[in-house]
Amino acid sequence: MGFKRLNKSNKALACRDSKTNDPVADCILRDDMDIIREDVLTSDLLILGTPVHMGYATAIMMAFLERICWTFAKPEGKILSIQGCPVPRSNKTRKAIIIVTSGIVPPLFRKFCDDATSLIKQTAKDSLNAKTVGDLYAGDIEHRGVEYYYRSAFNLGRKLV
Repeated sequence: MGFKRLNKSNKALACRDSKTNDPVADCILRDDMDIIREDVLTSDLLILGTPVHMGYATAIMMAFLERICWTFAKPEGKILSIQGCPVPRSNKTRKAIIIVTSGIVPPLFRKFCDDATSLIKQTAKDSLNAKTVGDLYAGDIEHRGVEYYYRSAFNLGRKLV
């Protein structure tokens, strides 16, 4: 898999082309992710957050997760005898928390509309060698407001550090 593009010499380039043991592989796309990648590479603690739309992470969060997958991971893991599952390129361990928000769906119904948390948690583990130490679903913000979740978010941050 992986994104492919032809360079000027018509050689196919892909995110997974780099088989080195470097902690991060170069991506052929040159954009703001270069800056974000360096920040993530040097980070020990991560806060990953997204609103949920129709139960899933936003397109921006999905693009981020897809971009870190093969730049921070390599296809060497095995699952059910299938090779190519991501394992982190780096042995550096990180801790992460996940914050997911919903405008109208209250926490009582989280299980019906939050596929984002498990996806982010697994990608952080597989790609960034990050252990998720907690998560927060801030639901029904339209009626409760964000202030309702300040104490929970503060406690989650304390858990991270």
